[in-house]
Amino acid sequence: MHRTWTCAAHRGWPRPLGLACALALVVVGSLALSAQSTGTVIRGAQVADGTGAPLRRADVRIVGDTITDVGTVTPRSDDTVINADGLIVAPGFVDIHNHSTEGLEREP
Repeated sequence: MHRTWTCAAHRGWPRPLGLACALALVVVGSLALSAQSTGTVIRGAQVADGTGAPLRRADVRIVGDTITDVGTVTPRSDDTVINADGLIVAPGFVDIHNHSTEGLEREP
């Protein structure tokens, strides 16, 4: 059975707070629930990959402390699923400190 997590009020939050919420869900979902499931799937996020490419809608699968898939992911029956619709996820290490005037949506 899939578990679905979401930030219910995320749509009204400023983008940096939404990003922080998404990253917190990743940490909590992957660390706290890893003993209960094979992996964690973050569904429907806007992915910032750190290459400068535009944000794209994708799913991210994490097993233990490893990102195993980015793209269209079909959750397994024992995966934890996090609903990240409307949030930005930055898989891997991304230095969030920047001097962007437009934010991650326009200058990933």
